[in-house]
Amino acid sequence: MFDKNIFITCTEMLSQLPPIKHVKKNKSLDAKTMGFDVLLDIVTDRGNIQFAVEIKGILKRPLPHHLAMMKNKLNLPLMLMSEYINPSIAKELKQNGIHYIDCQGNTYINVNKYIYLDVQGLRKEHPTEKKMSTLFQPTGLKLLFILLAYPEKLNTPLRTLQSLSSISYGQTQAAMKELEQKDFILKNKTGQQTFRDKKTLFEKWLGHYDDRLRPKLVLGSYKIAPSIEKEITRQLNKIQKQKQDGFAMGGGLGADLLIHHYRGPTTEIFVKPDLFNNVKTILKLMAAKETNITLFNLFSPWIIYRDSTTFPVVHPLFIYSELLHQGGNRARETAEMIYNAYLRKVIDEA
Repeated sequence: MFDKNIFITCTEMLSQLPPIKHVKKNKSLDAKTMGFDVLLDIVTDRGNIQFAVEIKGILKRPLPHHLAMMKNKLNLPLMLMSEYINPSIAKELKQNGIHYIDCQGNTYINVNKYIYLDVQGLRKEHPTEKKMSTLFQPTGLKLLFILLAYPEKLNTPLRTLQSLSSISYGQTQAAMKELEQKDFILKNKTGQQTFRDKKTLFEKWLGHYDDRLRPKLVLGSYKIAPSIEKEITRQLNKIQKQKQDGFAMGGGLGADLLIHHYRGPTTEIFVKPDLFNNVKTILKLMAAKETNITLFNLFSPWIIYRDSTTFPVVHPLFIYSELLHQGGNRARETAEMIYNAYLRKVIDEA
């Protein structure tokens, strides 16, 4: 499911740019089964080029990093069509070899021996998105986490979903109604619900992790001494013995506990709010300008990944999102490993 208006606007703009002679959607293959939105043919004086096209609204981090990972899986050059791509994100897309065009006319296509286009600096008059309703606000994003991480919960009663996501009943009701109205879920004759487009829903959640959900979950950022950081699991075991499901590791440390590949320079821990002061005391956390540990609100026990036999870690969806938020080649490499090992099968399934 993608915005057809964005596709129509961008293809019309492409067709007017020299040396492009013709632009056409290729219907010979089912693009969706190949993992992208549209297969596009672009004809130039030097021949025909096929692009795998992804169509998005306003692009936000860390979605560009997810697209870069996706690009590596394709046998075709990847083109992004969007309502608006700001200069900073455009630079990242270029660095990752992703072609793009937005509805303002900003364009980058660079295929050796075929075509080179680089149009920059065209601004959107009102670059901010329209005010979002419940679904993509922090409360709705908490519910979406439950549904994406545990898709079998889609048909549970609203009261159960409210409890799992720790939001109000009214917010749960509004978010579920919006999911149906926006065709993210479908109902059959018996009232059973199924996902219609889980991939787009996942990308929406990821796109709002940085600017909406993450800031609401941060309880505080601090400095931890290296000597204590080395013994962090032993120190936190003191809490684990007193209260189960009180905390879980996220970010690089969570990833390292799952796949033993990359630890990263910072530490992220999800803690129950009532244990916040205990964790600060046990780890001797200090206020500082340069911080290396962040505590997050463990708003639901369902954040903890139950399939893990290691020290408590958060669900791979949160680990993946945080690694992309941190950026850097090693973090992105690890994020890709987490996605392939734990998320792909959940997001790609019908």
